[in-house]
Amino acid sequence: MAEEQLAAGRVDTWIWSVRLAKSRSAASTACKGGHVRVNGVRVKPAHLVRPGDEVRVRQGERDRIVVITKVIAKRVGVSQPYLFRLFPSKKAIFLECIERCFDQISAMFDEAAGDQTGEEALMAMGRAYNALLDDRPVLQMQLHMWAAACADDEVRRVARRRMARLWQQAERISGADAQRVMQFIASGMLLNVFAAMELPRIKEQLGEALTGLTRAP
Repeated sequence: MAEEQLAAGRVDTWIWSVRLAKSRSAASTACKGGHVRVNGVRVKPAHLVRPGDEVRVRQGERDRIVVITKVIAKRVGVSQPYLFRLFPSKKAIFLECIERCFDQISAMFDEAAGDQTGEEALMAMGRAYNALLDDRPVLQMQLHMWAAACADDEVRRVARRRMARLWQQAERISGADAQRVMQFIASGMLLNVFAAMELPRIKEQLGEALTGLTRAP
């Protein structure tokens, strides 16, 4: 009996264990919402998975695809061997980090804007982004991404795709015209540079202007 339990396990528990979901309830909700497939078929939370099964989890507008090598029921730590079970190379890990970075910014924009539109939405998103730059890993991830994009086609493609999506999100939420959205995005990029140089006085004094919170005269 114990051997059978090790050979198979619930898909929602496995998703949580390998950190494809933040919590067990989130994993269960993803299954119930039709966002989890095993070997191409949508499954319920109690579906049993086994080594060799392909699990596909829809996260936002993209899929995470993992082939099970071992069924586990306890949440794993993040170690180098574990990472290379999920990703085939260091570049694959880096590309996933870029996706996660943009996912964080996108979710932050949605949460900050709420039901607001127009200038109010841009102001809320700008303030939230300004605060986000205090998170050094997020800033470093962005700067590393832009540097790598200069010389790597794959990184460049991902950066272009996600930046375009972020631009479209700002347009959709605010309803602003292309020139206004360009000002908003460009000002945020300039703020990245100031944050990288650790100029807190400038960031504090000019933060709202630099994140595009005020319309240019």
